[in-house]
Amino acid sequence: MKIAISNTEKLNAALEKIQGPRVSARTISADDIEEMVERIEKRLSTMLHKKDWQGLEFNCDPNAQSFPGAYKGMPESTQFTLERGQSDWFVIDIGRYITRGPSNLVVPLKMDRKALRLVEFAASAKAWGATQQHWRQPK
Repeated sequence: MKIAISNTEKLNAALEKIQGPRVSARTISADDIEEMVERIEKRLSTMLHKKDWQGLEFNCDPNAQSFPGAYKGMPESTQFTLERGQSDWFVIDIGRYITRGPSNLVVPLKMDRKALRLVEFAASAKAWGATQQHWRQPK
């Protein structure tokens, strides 16, 4: 599955298929997905240039919350995974999973790979506009 967040019809159809008529607790809509994207973008804009967002993935549980210890059963919520494309966000997975705690509202995925690529680029001669032989050796 790979649905652009701008395609609300497809998103709502996919959500309807997952949530179905029998699910009524901790459901989401295409609007909830857009709100999460806005939240993620606001946070990312303080850390990375927009061009560096491509390939980032986030698992989101808009209904993340704590439940009392006396709660019977394992509460589920509709969750989704976002991936940043070249110029847009895509939903690449939607499902019903065990509801996470409030500190896991948004979970970055594969962030270590992105960080490693940025470090490799920063450490390369290409990033500095010259080959290493042109640099003077420190004394």
